[in-house]
Amino acid sequence: MAKSIDLSVITAVKDNVKYPSEHKAPTGTKLQKNLPGRVLTGERVRIDADKTDLFKLNPRNFSGKNDVSDLKPLIIRTGGNSTAVDARLVDGRIEVIAGSRRRKACIETGLKLTCDVWDDVSDEEACLIAELENSGRSDIDFMGFCTYLVQRYEQLKLSNPDLTMERFGEFYNLTRQYMHEKLAIGRLPAWLKESAKVRVGADWSHRQAVKLTSAYAECNAAGVNVQEQMTKAGIPLSTPSLVLSLMTSLREELSDSSESSQTNIPREFTIGGGSIVIEEKAKGQIKIHGKSLSSDARAAIVEFIRSLEVKS
Repeated sequence: MAKSIDLSVITAVKDNVKYPSEHKAPTGTKLQKNLPGRVLTGERVRIDADKTDLFKLNPRNFSGKNDVSDLKPLIIRTGGNSTAVDARLVDGRIEVIAGSRRRKACIETGLKLTCDVWDDVSDEEACLIAELENSGRSDIDFMGFCTYLVQRYEQLKLSNPDLTMERFGEFYNLTRQYMHEKLAIGRLPAWLKESAKVRVGADWSHRQAVKLTSAYAECNAAGVNVQEQMTKAGIPLSTPSLVLSLMTSLREELSDSSESSQTNIPREFTIGGGSIVIEEKAKGQIKIHGKSLSSDARAAIVEFIRSLEVKS
């Protein structure tokens, strides 16, 4: 006979499952963290969140999912983040390795940020800490990942100037072309990468982002203040498709304006004792004006135009 299951035990276990950072300790406590081959030491501190920086090699720190409205009530109720963020010291400033949403919630509520500041943490160790913290959490959004790739590529190029785009792409199972496109996307201005409200089922696709990058480059090169136009449209918009549609409209307006400026220049040709003026309009239209043309000149022009007629 099958034994009955005590569901309260399962519930208790589930409710007590924690991410690696979710271990309570008073501020000022000396801490230890185990990493492969090394035990880190550190201290728990509280600091103004806006006086900290973000670790550039954690892809989650570049996420476009900036809405922390779900987190702020808890932050306010507990007087700050009850679960410390992992951090390290870089050039005298605290750099948050993992915990960007808690940091942002503390900035928006004006409350202190509790950090576990680890001593002498290398980039490789910080990446490992970030990976452990990110495990089990939702996937990073597309724009955030592209921004992370830019930071990672530039960081690796400093230590290995011979690193090629093709080799870097192999790290992520991406072709050279795909990696080139993702880096171009990652270099877009932050306001443009955050111009759509990212959520499950409504994230940027690679194809959409490539089109956005191309359209932005074209408009920017022509001197169009894209940010001003986007702001007037009320970014962030609800979906990437709407942002792309708006950007495409700006590019089409630019194209029409360019065509008009190039073709609407009258050209005058001298014929005998008179002249004709040919004015090119948009969409392939041509207007011809005659000035002091003799009857022979008029007849010659008409005959020439008739010779261009396409026989059906």
